Amino acid sequence: MKTDSHLEGTAINSVTELRFELSDIFSRLKLKQLDHKDAAQFANIAGKMLTSAKIQLEYKVATKSKTAIPFLK
Repeated sequence: MKTDSHLEGTAINSVTELRFELSDIFSRLKLKQLDHKDAAQFANIAGKMLTSAKIQLEYKVATKSKTAIPFLK
């Protein structure tokens, strides 16, 4: 997959990374280093990522697939 050089290293590749990122966002919000509108956008995107992973997991269960879901590792 081709990526833009300015975006390299910014992808969240696992639920653990997402949790750490959200924790950081929460801390920055509490310290007033982040606008609440920006924090809300991050939370919205995180919710979409988790919904996508949930759909993958439900599909995996329904099809009895043994294939791992990398995001959930």
